[in-house]
Amino acid sequence: MNIKSQTIKMLVSLSVILALFSLGVSLDQPAASAQSTSVSRGISLSRVQSPRGPAVRVVSPERFALTITGDGIIGWQDLASGAELTRPGQRLIAHSGPGAEPFVGTLGSVESSTVRARIELSGFVGAHPVRATYTIWAGGQLIVELRSPVALSSQLDLDPAASTGATLDQLGVVDLGGQRVETLMLYLNAWTVDAAQPGDVGALASGGATLAAVPTLNAQNTLVADAAGGQIDLTPPDSVVRQPRFQITGWPGPDLSLSLGGAPLVADVHYLAAYDAASSTLDVQYLGLLPPGDPVARTFSFAALQADPTIGLEILNAAGTSARSLTAAGLLTVDANLPSSETAVSGVYTGVITTKDVFDIPYIQTWPQLQLRATLSSAPAGLSGVRFSVSGPGFSQSIDDTDLSDSTFGALVTLPRRADYSLSVSALVGGSPAAPSLSVAQVAYGRVLLSIGDSITAGKQGNLLQPGDTGYPMTSPPTTGADIGHTTPLQPIVSNDGRNYYQSQNSLDDLVGGIESYENIYYTGYEVSLNNKLAQCLNSPVFLLNEGISGLYTARDRYTSGADNIVNRYGMYGRVNALGKAAVYRSHMAQLGADNVLLQLGTNDASSNFAPTNILEERPDTLYVSDLSDVVTALRQNNSALNIWMPYLPWRNDGTLADATLRQQRTQSYNLKISSLVSSLGAPTYLGPDLYTTFTDGVNAGLMDADQLHPTQAGYNLMADRWAQVLCSSSALPVEPIPTATTATTTTATATTTTATPQNQPPYNKEYLPLVVR
Repeated sequence: MNIKSQTIKMLVSLSVILALFSLGVSLDQPAASAQSTSVSRGISLSRVQSPRGPAVRVVSPERFALTITGDGIIGWQDLASGAELTRPGQRLIAHSGPGAEPFVGTLGSVESSTVRARIELSGFVGAHPVRATYTIWAGGQLIVELRSPVALSSQLDLDPAASTGATLDQLGVVDLGGQRVETLMLYLNAWTVDAAQPGDVGALASGGATLAAVPTLNAQNTLVADAAGGQIDLTPPDSVVRQPRFQITGWPGPDLSLSLGGAPLVADVHYLAAYDAASSTLDVQYLGLLPPGDPVARTFSFAALQADPTIGLEILNAAGTSARSLTAAGLLTVDANLPSSETAVSGVYTGVITTKDVFDIPYIQTWPQLQLRATLSSAPAGLSGVRFSVSGPGFSQSIDDTDLSDSTFGALVTLPRRADYSLSVSALVGGSPAAPSLSVAQVAYGRVLLSIGDSITAGKQGNLLQPGDTGYPMTSPPTTGADIGHTTPLQPIVSNDGRNYYQSQNSLDDLVGGIESYENIYYTGYEVSLNNKLAQCLNSPVFLLNEGISGLYTARDRYTSGADNIVNRYGMYGRVNALGKAAVYRSHMAQLGADNVLLQLGTNDASSNFAPTNILEERPDTLYVSDLSDVVTALRQNNSALNIWMPYLPWRNDGTLADATLRQQRTQSYNLKISSLVSSLGAPTYLGPDLYTTFTDGVNAGLMDADQLHPTQAGYNLMADRWAQVLCSSSALPVEPIPTATTATTTTATATTTTATPQNQPPYNKEYLPLVVR
């Protein structure tokens, strides 16, 4: 890759900005005459006139658009969904002084490259001067540096109804000559921050380069390294997960060849880069998620070479508005992080830092349209187009895109049935397939289900992996039948299709005997076994996302009659209740296209008055069913047709004899309320399996752990059997038909060039011809 135009920068004084605003540029649709800087799919800026005065609009195509005035961020649009995520009239981050005086400022200088933009704001809180610098990276991270003689407060003000997350992290505070310098980091489209902190050290191998320093995260959590020889291997700290950022000094020129774990990466698809010749500095951002784990798979190899011909594949979401998160090999990266506890960040309950629940699975989507996009880096001589080939049961289709107007090619295929398909994409030279090419063995059109619940849903006391165990953290499919676990596991630990294996339960600290014993535990639960059973009985690929978390209540962390919702922590963000996490669940559904939920809540509600203090009261069944109904409503906020199954809560025998008897009685009364709620709501709400009689004392002995609350792994596998009996016979999940004989066709699609791109649509230069084959 030759990084075009070295670094394209724009330095605009405040007076110039204000002069441009006088032209009357609107906020929603900047005029064609407006000045802007746009390089490929990187950051672009435009000056706009907002309802609150002059502003700068910062766009990272297919990701986000921010509108920034002198007072801060007044607009954040998620370009994948088109949703506006700031509250009307509010700022996304509100800065204020010691007396709650709001920050009031004006726009200062603006600087932009392909990878990041830098915007300065100058103003006051009360009588105290403040300078705020916003550095916005294309991948969705915003670093805020605040300089002031007094301590400032920064509050994240996310729209509570939003189903796209944002989290704010304080990276550090230093005193510089009477100036207090505070650095914050805002993560867009994220529910948890990275655990990484400035000063964390990455691993490095020189590859023949001259190294001047150990690679270290700077004050803005960017991995900084020196490399004068034009070749360096860098492994970010394991705590860096979200779109890693690199700054390499001493880089010899604009050429860059980059690979990850030995797999070549393609500029604009997998990463963005900008080279500044004046300082010999290379800025790079990887655009994907980087699951923790194997350091070899997390190692980036940089070389100051013209990249060899390489092809990058993207698969778009159902709306066609953005690319899904794929690895270079075509695996789907799942971001299932879920705020776990009561930690408050800037007034929003975002939860303890848990970054382990990002993992790769064989690709799956729940809609039939397969929207493909390929980008060629350093195209081979004689290029005549790109061929996309898709094949599966009773189906084979090849599509040639021969439009050479740019380096991007595409195809749209409607898959005839739910099944696993194979996909290949290759350059065409003289009309024949040639290098570069890429093959993906598993591209599924299937079903995705979320299992939402407490530690029983998570799989506690079953197969587990914890820190120090071989295979921890597990973020890629293990070998079928592998003997991996804290103790000898009961099979299966991975589904037959590789899509389901150990998943993190999103709890930083799990308690054993009241002692924090281990962190970020991985369980197989009932989900791995159920994945196999559903794939077989439904004749369809399946993936189950395990959303279980220890200690989860239905809608409130505590209950004291007569107290208000704040005291009872009703539906609060990040608290240990499902209602408070509903926005996160909705975002996971949108990410995966899931339209089925297995909802098991109430076991902890039934234990609520057995706390060490007496401030908590028994939760009557009328309160429980009202809370459960609220959770169902919240989950369906964006999809009224969401299928939800609720089982009878499992039998239990924990605590003293008297406690166990009371808990059993309460569980049975809750189960009656579950039955009545399902009946009153009707389809698409369904009754799940009867897990109470499944584990009744004397029946299926040995399937309960010694705590008499959680099943053993054998018990979880039995739960999978019971769930399969219900789901495999449900009319909401019809069985896929047996495919007919294969029909093979080849189509050449010559695309047309478009002249404008809506702001909430991907920046395509082509209109892809839909192809339907049955």
